[in-house]
This record gives sequence, structure tokens and C-alpha cells, in this order.
Amino acid sequence: YAARMQDELMSNPFHFPFVDRHNITTMDSYRQLSDTQQIVLSLLPIPSAIISILGSTAIIYLAKQRRKEWTPYTRLLVAMSVCDIAFSTSLASATFLRPRETSRRIWAFGNDATCSYAAFMIQATSAGVWYQGMLTIYFLLTARYGIKNAVIAKRVEPWMHLLAIGFPIGTAILGAVMGIYGERAGGAACYVSGYDKDSSPDAWFVQ
Repeated sequence: YAARMQDELMSNPFHFPFVDRHNITTMDSYRQLSDTQQIVLSLLPIPSAIISILGSTAIIYLAKQRRKEWTPYTRLLVAMSVCDIAFSTSLASATFLRPRETSRRIWAFGNDATCSYAAFMIQATSAGVWYQGMLTIYFLLTARYGIKNAVIAKRVEPWMHLLAIGFPIGTAILGAVMGIYGERAGGAACYVSGYDKDSSPDAWFVQ
């Protein structure tokens, strides 16, 4: 069934506007990887995650040395670094948390629960990206409009933290409640998945 569906999609993708040829080609290329290539893909996120974690740890350490001098900028930067450590750890470990029973990938040692947990953490800790956005807003307010740190700390900063943390965690919880987390053919090993759980493991549609 999956092969027949794929042939139909490739021959006439307009029947399924939510699927494009690139997704199907990507799906096939991931299935055809050798064991060595899969090992490389599994290990590839780890070095960059380590570098990112070390950099964020250094930022937190240096900021802690001047705890009494913290400004809204410092607090936003520290919060972003904390999220980055959690995000990097989650992303690097997710490939090993794929469900062993259904995954076609080697080094899949987890189950559906561990894969959903990894996906939840990736979404929740994406707050680091939101904090990058909050930092750009901070620079806009201070450099362009000349707003003082005291005003930002009192009137703007609380909303920055609420939005940067609230949206990722809220959507992460929503995703868990809806049960939309699962293994992906490419990219993040476990995240919001287009995998059709009522069909065979071959039936990936939108990855």
C-alpha cells in the first residue's frame, strides 16, 4: 500500500497538495542510507551541541561573577543560555530515543514514550530562539528609542519572559496532549511527526 501510495504521489502530487516531491525524495534518501551513514548522522549533532553547551555555560559563569550588576540584557542573555543548554542536550540525544520496535534507524534505543519526551523537550526548550527575539527587541528599545533599563525592567521585561517561556512550553504541552509527537524521517529525530500510526512504518507522508 505504501509503495502504491508513493508512486501515485510522485506521478500526480496535486492529488495531495500537502505533500511535495522534495519530501518524498528526502524520505527515500533517508531509507537508503547505509549503517555507516546513519552512525555519522547520529553522531553529527553531538560536537556542535558540546560547543554550544560550553559557550552558554561560559556566558552564565561570566554573568554570575557580576550578579549585582545585572540588567535586563544580562537576564535575557542568561535565560537564553540556559534554554540553549537544554535544547542542545535534547537535540543531540533525540536520535538515540527513537522507538526501537518501529524505527528503521540503528542506535534507536527508546520507545514511543522516550521519543515523545525528546520531542516535548525540543519544543519546550526552543524558548532560546524566542529569547534571541527578545534581545533584538531590547536593542531596539535601548539603541533606537533610548528607553532606560529601569523602565524596561519594570514594564517590558516581565512580558518578554512570559512570552519567551510561555509559548514554547504551552505548545509543547499542547502537542503532548494531542499526541502529535513521533519519529521523523529526517531533521530532528523525534518531533511533530506526519507519521500515520494506523499504517505501516513505510507510510511517512509529511516529514
